[in-house]
Amino acid sequence: MVLRIKSSSPLSQNPPTRITMSFSKKILFVDDEDTILSGFELTLGRSFEVTVSASVTEALDIFKDQGPFAVVVSDFQMPVMTGAEFLQKIREQDKEVVTMLLTGAANFENVSETVHHGQIFRLLGKPCPPDNMKEHINAALRQYELIRAEKDMLEQTLNGAVRAMTSILAASKPLFF
Repeated sequence: MVLRIKSSSPLSQNPPTRITMSFSKKILFVDDEDTILSGFELTLGRSFEVTVSASVTEALDIFKDQGPFAVVVSDFQMPVMTGAEFLQKIREQDKEVVTMLLTGAANFENVSETVHHGQIFRLLGKPCPPDNMKEHINAALRQYELIRAEKDMLEQTLNGAVRAMTSILAASKPLFF
């Protein structure tokens, strides 16, 4: 069945608008070691919009107040809660954010199990050389853009389907529309 819509229909009067997609490129680093955070700021601050925090409680406030963030990178060994627990709380606030976990812990099995269940994009060893970190951040930003683009495309498709159905119903039952 082919559906043809006449030029006088509401769809032709209001063609779909093209949306230019712009995504956040903000990155939040969380580590209780100030030297690590300073290193992130120095090595990555020129290429990315970097925000740092030395505590998970402060980072949760920053995430809420200064977001959206595209990527959140946390150390695994943190006071108050583990980095994995922190990233889970972050994902509860924003399902689209890409999360990465840094660890210097020798027990990779426990940490990797956390990664598997926690929807963490990457598990990185500590120390992570700056060039490797840049590669991982770029991959995480691409992942974030894909997630956002898919969401936007689904939203546009749904809106288009609703407009088409409204036009069809308006044509078949004009008294109701």
